Amino acid sequence: MLQDPLSINKAIDVLNRFTAADPVAMRLLIETRIQCSEELAKDPTCQVASGKTGPMVGLLGILNGLFGSYEDGDHRGWGPLSAVFSDDEQTLIGFRQTVIPGLKVVSDLPPLVKDQFDAFLRGREPDKYTICENDIGWYLYPLGLEARVEPLLAVAKDQ
Repeated sequence: MLQDPLSINKAIDVLNRFTAADPVAMRLLIETRIQCSEELAKDPTCQVASGKTGPMVGLLGILNGLFGSYEDGDHRGWGPLSAVFSDDEQTLIGFRQTVIPGLKVVSDLPPLVKDQFDAFLRGREPDKYTICENDIGWYLYPLGLEARVEPLLAVAKDQ
């Protein structure tokens, strides 16, 4: 069965489905990089890293190459897909957009806001959620669905 044209959001949904089915295999695929040509390294959208023996490319670099890269801002040159790992970097949790329109991913929260988010997340897997912020407040989303669905929890900044 052929799929509709691939969008960034569709790619995130599929990658997160694959990760849920086999997080170990997906982590190994995302972490594996192989040596590539200088020609591929010079491609304007493929994400290639410098290795000890020359340029190296991995699956995430190829996937990001399909969608292009940011031309300006803090993430200039980055691709739109980001892999999210556990705090100890041993577990691939899933994927999300590198830049979420209108929001900034945050980890440091004011104490009262942190208490509200911690209470909501009690008994849940915190790594499966993203906390975002804008000028209005802080928002909790399921990983990969940031700004695509209503937040599970919202805390206004003027409280």
